[in-house]
Amino acid sequence: MNAEYLEQQLDKLSLTEREQCLLDISLGGEMSDEAIHTLIEGLDLEVENQNYLLMLSSLGFSGGWTHFPSEMIPRLKGVHRYHQAHVSIGLPWLAQQIRALAAEKIPVMLLKGAAMLTYYASRRPRYIYTYTFTVPPEHFEGALESLLKNGNTMGQRSPYAAVVKGNCDSIEICRSVFDAHNEQFSDVWERAEGFLLHGAEVLVPSQEDMFLHLMDTQSCDYFKKRNTLSRLQWLYDCIDTWGYSDKLRLEHLLSRARQLHITRRVRLMLRVFSRCFPELLGPEELEQAFSRSKEHDELRADGGD
Repeated sequence: MNAEYLEQQLDKLSLTEREQCLLDISLGGEMSDEAIHTLIEGLDLEVENQNYLLMLSSLGFSGGWTHFPSEMIPRLKGVHRYHQAHVSIGLPWLAQQIRALAAEKIPVMLLKGAAMLTYYASRRPRYIYTYTFTVPPEHFEGALESLLKNGNTMGQRSPYAAVVKGNCDSIEICRSVFDAHNEQFSDVWERAEGFLLHGAEVLVPSQEDMFLHLMDTQSCDYFKKRNTLSRLQWLYDCIDTWGYSDKLRLEHLLSRARQLHITRRVRLMLRVFSRCFPELLGPEELEQAFSRSKEHDELRADGGD
């Protein structure tokens, strides 16, 4: 599978007109009757992706529901209330599981949507039913055993992860942060940032590692054609992580990606990010960083990941 083919696949999975409109308005664009028409034209509230409806409801609340059809407002407010109720139950449950692991001296690092919901984008609502985290490899089996003793049941299992099911939500335990599984000799855990989640001590990847983690996981979804509806949520996550603290620097990201053997995946997803947010990462800056000779060297360094 060559780079040209992969870029063609990225083009096919570009944002729809209404997704681009929602993204633009959420990031400071102007709300208007025309924009709302784009956002809701052909919208079926019964079958629409729930994350999209939640994003719409957040937009409504932030703008005082101006321009929204009156008959749609109660339903969107209901979506928002349901999300708040679900999170008010789910996060304390997650914290309980983390405390059970801490009692056995097993540290936890939240990943994917769990890290965004609780830390990097805690003010941006999202639906989440599976909380993903990782533990040090030597504690993987012990963590599973502990969670099962804590009243949960075993779900799917693969060589790379396992799912543990609770009453309402579930936990996916990954063996590593990056799909390439080459960070075991790196400093991912040492660089991680800690905080308290409902009284439980927990970690998330550093800002730089979190951004690369988003690039890595989304690249798998793109090219395995999984979760194509998540692309808008992914872009929000990238923006929130990019601007969370200090501005991320391209040369540092590329150097770190090389260390983690994910350069090719990151390069492709950065091109998607640049197309959507050229004001943050200009295409010329990106192309200069990924000249032909540099790409060749990085592919060799990655071992063709």
